[in-house]
Amino acid sequence: LIGCCRNQKTITAEPGQDVTLTCRAPNKHIIVVKWSRADLGDEYVLLYRDGHFVPDDQHPSFKNRVDLQDRQMKDGDVSLILKDVTINDTGTYECRVVQRVGPMTLIISTNLSVVVPPAASWLLISWSDGCSLLHRMNRLNAGRVISAFNLFKLVIKTLNNV
Repeated sequence: LIGCCRNQKTITAEPGQDVTLTCRAPNKHIIVVKWSRADLGDEYVLLYRDGHFVPDDQHPSFKNRVDLQDRQMKDGDVSLILKDVTINDTGTYECRVVQRVGPMTLIISTNLSVVVPPAASWLLISWSDGCSLLHRMNRLNAGRVISAFNLFKLVIKTLNNV
């Protein structure tokens, strides 16, 4: 096994998205493509040998969620499509190929980070005259908006009592 990592990439995704981990090998009769993640031990993400997927030691969490972008591997494209990502998919993925001549070669290492976006909620403010205001809040401004709304209610109440 020769490690000739050409570069390293970082990809950020949100849960539920499909991501493509790009990998391009020299187009010299690729016979094996292996995508792995170091923390999976002997199990792999995807193994494609002689035109067929090999499910034997595939990690269960990747079954029916991974595919090659181009099974013909035109121009050496052995990119991995990972569907419906979860936080558990976070990690460093490695793309390796075996060509007709030579050992298995590391082509690229990709860091995938799956992050949950900040929660958002909506605040609906309604007045007795039928007017309404809809305001989008997130975790960062929720306290300030609610405090401002309470202050606004106090000002309106004070004006009504004058």
